[in-house]
Amino acid sequence: MNLKMLDARIRHEHEQWHSAYAAALRKVETADREAFVDPEFQRWLWTGADDAIGIGQGNSVRIAPEAFTDAQLVEQLWSVRTSRPELGEPRRSADLAKVFAEILDYVREQHARRRPRARLVRIFALLRPAEVTCMVWDERLRRVLRRLNAGRPPRDTMRRHGAILRLLDERLEAQAEADVDALAWRSILGWQLSTEEPDEEAASGEKEDKLVVRPASAQLKGLVGLSGGLELLRDLLRRVEPGISRQELADELRADKQWGQWSNNTIQSRITLLKTLGLAEKRDGDLHCTPDGLEFLDGADPADILAPFLIQRVFGFAAMLDHLGADPQPTKDLVAWLQDLYPAWSTDFAPRVMVTWAKVLDLLEAPERAQIALTETGEEWAARLPPTEVILERARQITEPGEDDPDFDTEIEADLDPGPQAASTTGEGLRRVPLDEFDDLFAEAGGDALILDPHMLPVVHAALNATPKKRFVVLGGLSGTGKTSFARAYAQAMCTAVGAEPAHRYRCFIAVRPDWTDPTGLLGFPILIADPPRWHMTPALDLLRRAVRAPDKPFFLILEEMNLARVEHYLAPLLTAMENPESGLRLHGEPDNIDGVPPVTPWPRNLFIIGTVNMDATTYAFSDKVLDRAFVWETNTIEIGAWRDRRAQETPPYLDEVASLLEAFYEPLSECRRHFGYRVCDEVLGFCEAAGNAAAATLDAAVFSKILPRLRGAEGSGLDEAIKALSAICSARGLVRSGGKLKQMDAELDVIGLVRFWS
Repeated sequence: MNLKMLDARIRHEHEQWHSAYAAALRKVETADREAFVDPEFQRWLWTGADDAIGIGQGNSVRIAPEAFTDAQLVEQLWSVRTSRPELGEPRRSADLAKVFAEILDYVREQHARRRPRARLVRIFALLRPAEVTCMVWDERLRRVLRRLNAGRPPRDTMRRHGAILRLLDERLEAQAEADVDALAWRSILGWQLSTEEPDEEAASGEKEDKLVVRPASAQLKGLVGLSGGLELLRDLLRRVEPGISRQELADELRADKQWGQWSNNTIQSRITLLKTLGLAEKRDGDLHCTPDGLEFLDGADPADILAPFLIQRVFGFAAMLDHLGADPQPTKDLVAWLQDLYPAWSTDFAPRVMVTWAKVLDLLEAPERAQIALTETGEEWAARLPPTEVILERARQITEPGEDDPDFDTEIEADLDPGPQAASTTGEGLRRVPLDEFDDLFAEAGGDALILDPHMLPVVHAALNATPKKRFVVLGGLSGTGKTSFARAYAQAMCTAVGAEPAHRYRCFIAVRPDWTDPTGLLGFPILIADPPRWHMTPALDLLRRAVRAPDKPFFLILEEMNLARVEHYLAPLLTAMENPESGLRLHGEPDNIDGVPPVTPWPRNLFIIGTVNMDATTYAFSDKVLDRAFVWETNTIEIGAWRDRRAQETPPYLDEVASLLEAFYEPLSECRRHFGYRVCDEVLGFCEAAGNAAAATLDAAVFSKILPRLRGAEGSGLDEAIKALSAICSARGLVRSGGKLKQMDAELDVIGLVRFWS
């Protein structure tokens, strides 16, 4: 980051803002006592100066007009304006922080229904511009200090303001200047730093200001009503700061007069909570404070440390902030609204605990009896949320499972429970089904509707039964060739062969997410802030556990688009267990069960894992660790003639016209590996059926929307020859729009050597 270049840039971009800012500073600096205490000047200071500074939120808190004539308040502000103590920067900032807190509390008690923190920061920025910037949000201050490589930020807000201004002077090789023009530019530079994206963020297109809320299925579904509150967290961190083993910390808590009445599970959950919240971490066998933990211990605003965790990872928290907006509403209405989001909350305990946490962190307050509203801090965090529709859509994901989701009801649990002897079994009881017996079952399960390489079923069947400890197959190749349909039919046939009915209870389809960087999305995670701790159960882990309890039944874990994330990351525990099944599958590192989930569970040898993949620029390649444990089958071509014969049995209209066109396009596209699968064939035929004709204009539209978007690549990859061949086909068949697009793409390829449909 070139600070001098940024400084020069903002002087060019923000001249109007600087002019208003400097004029406001000059107005305050030149005001004598008589002018300063005038009610109109005080009105401007509280309600108009923020427009001159021109920053962010904070206008929602109304200041009563009586504040402008309150002699005590005016005298306090005049003292801030005229006091210039000859103290070092940290001591001066500490004194200023004390005065700020006193004035804020006084105004809240006498002249405002809520704490006008943002307004008062703006006033201090005018009264003491050499020590206070125009940034009202503490998180912005921390962000600027990080970007200035300041190390651990100071513990309070006023020291952070002072540290930023001092660092800016040092980095710009300038002395702290008293001139109001220079002071205004320096404050604006600090504000600009808080909004600038680092290079890596700019490259990814993600802005630090916006929070990424986890999908609802991956969020915690409750908060513990933590007795001791934030003081407990500080007490734990004080014990952890010098480094301490988990056992030693547990022993200290048991011996403590305040916390010693807790059970061992409660003590362990509180210790783990520090790690869950990111306040502590394990290093060299001992627990130590993380940088966030040290900031929390040093007095940083708890909301800065904990709010991101609660908003992004606790279900309902983001929705609560978004729902409140700036208007108060009755507590009971808010709690009822939250409870409606998640019907599994049979009582209002979880929503009320959530509200309490938000109050503790100063995100919510009760300005009127039984009413709840966002504080200014709450408004600042709410401004970083994704759109309302995104938050609520993710909330609905919990209560609207897909039709392929396994049915984990109590009836099937009872059917699958073979008794206590199953606790140590690993699935040797599963019968191997010979291929000659399996072939007909596969056809009846839907396999006869698929157009497959005749070798595919025998190879995959042998692969899934070759090594019982790792029944793992990856189906790769062209999109739309029936990989998922094959996996569904195979699972149905195997379940029928061994009497595991209904088959959908023995299979689990998982859509792999691109943001999976660890196993928690697949196997779940502990909810350690619940009391007692609970486990966030996933369909995959439930399937694994049921497979252990029913060793004579096949269970299918089908991972769709499994290489959208790095397989070796999210599948790591399963890959290890496949190779060493005697050691079992490790689920967590706690010594005891969490909500019935043990640290290690037996590896089920009756578990079949089938993954589907498409290899392109949007996916990850497989590591050797994955390939060593899997058999791979690739389907990279289709037979349009076989597709036509299969569809002819249904006698659909326009089949001949569509098949003829697709055959003509398929050959040149296959030469440059941009060809298509059976799904495209079906959809082009369906398009013509919906249009009611297969005229040239209809086929032109189908080609333009379903086939040409696949074209992308560089010169020399065979794409140039393919485009010329396709252009000739379009010309011969009267496909005017598609032909025009191909000519445009051909010209671009000649000029820049690279082309794609969307250019």
